[in-house]
Amino acid sequence: MMSSSKARISGHHSFISHTVLYRRFLCAVILCLATLHARAESSSLPNAPAPVTAPSVHLGVVDYSLAAAIVSERLLDFTSTEQCIRRPAAQCHEVELPTALVRNKAAFAAFEAGTASLSPLEQYELTKHGHRKLAWAIQGANAAFMGFVVSHNYKLAR
Repeated sequence: MMSSSKARISGHHSFISHTVLYRRFLCAVILCLATLHARAESSSLPNAPAPVTAPSVHLGVVDYSLAAAIVSERLLDFTSTEQCIRRPAAQCHEVELPTALVRNKAAFAAFEAGTASLSPLEQYELTKHGHRKLAWAIQGANAAFMGFVVSHNYKLAR
């Protein structure tokens, strides 16, 4: 027969080996020790060079004009499409976007607001990375296309 202390120790080892919390606690302790060890090793390394900061972006009159044109044309696209939808289906229908999106006024407004805010962000990011002329070309093409769409919608609304 086993003595009570041996049974108690055996039961304790069995409990610990089958308990999930003990394993998780042990993993957490090992991770903490590894983190402390990594910090202790990294403190002995020499100082790293300072990160290179990106040059500041200076937007000019052309940049702001293109961004304003895109935002205003998106607003006009929303209003002209809303007017166009009120007409009979044979006379006017949305070609680019899904009808379900255009018929839902809140979703369509959110779509137009999102695209109106992402276009200047795209222009800013391209300019920040040194592609100002490409940003101008993209925004100019976007403004020209949206101008055509808006004028077409208003012609149909007459």
